[in-house]
Amino acid sequence: MLTQRGEPTAHYNLQEMIKACRLLTLAAALGLAACATETRWGKPGADEAALARDQADCRALAAQQSARMGATGLPPATLDPRFGAPSGPSVAEQRLQERELEDRCMRRKGYDRVPVTGDK
Repeated sequence: MLTQRGEPTAHYNLQEMIKACRLLTLAAALGLAACATETRWGKPGADEAALARDQADCRALAAQQSARMGATGLPPATLDPRFGAPSGPSVAEQRLQERELEDRCMRRKGYDRVPVTGDK
C-alpha cells in the first residue's frame, strides 16, 4: 500500500508482532537454558580420587606454564608508573590462559566434559 506521495505505508498486524515476540522470548529462554547446563570432568573408569588427583596435577601444570609464558606470550603485567599504563596481559587474560591449559591437559589424560547428573 502506498501513501499519496508514493511512499510505502507501515502496515503491521498486531497479532503477528505479538506472536513474533513470544517466539523470540521462547528462543532466548531455551538458549539460556542450554548455556546453563552444568558440566564436570568425566572419564570412563576414573573414580573421584583419580579425578581430583589429575585435576590438581593439570591445574598446577597450567599455572606453571601460564606463569612462564604470560597470557599471550607477553611478559606479566607491570604497574611501574615510569612506564605509563600497565603492560602485558590482564589478570582475566591470565586466568583464561590457565583455564585453557588445564582443559587441554585434562583432555590429554582422557577426560571430557559431561553433564552433571543427580547421582554424579
